[in-house]
Amino acid sequence: MASGKAFVSAILAQYFQTKSAPVYCLDTDPVNATFAQYRVLAAEHLKVLRRGTVNEKQFDLMVEKACHGDGVFIVDTGATTFVPLWNYMLENEILAFFRSTPQRICPFGGDWRPGDERHTEWLGTAGANHV
Repeated sequence: MASGKAFVSAILAQYFQTKSAPVYCLDTDPVNATFAQYRVLAAEHLKVLRRGTVNEKQFDLMVEKACHGDGVFIVDTGATTFVPLWNYMLENEILAFFRSTPQRICPFGGDWRPGDERHTEWLGTAGANHV
């Protein structure tokens, strides 16, 4: 059953478009690329999972786009991709990397549980730099 992440991602994209910000939409869901189907948002479908593990080349491409792009990046992971992608980000200190850049990361999703010890450290240090 869908939790509405693609729908919320689409609403966020439209909101940021009204703020005249360049918006880049990425869909990483290997099962239901719903976000990529919103043609008006021009969401790009990236295959960040390969046989259940993170495809490092595609993940690095996504991070590269976010680091060097100007604007807002909205990534819809989908339920299938969220846990492996989040674990990969934690294990490889991707959040610490983003803390050293002007970019902000604002995770949300049906599978993300505030208070989960894997997220506590990051949330505790996020401070005012994250919305």
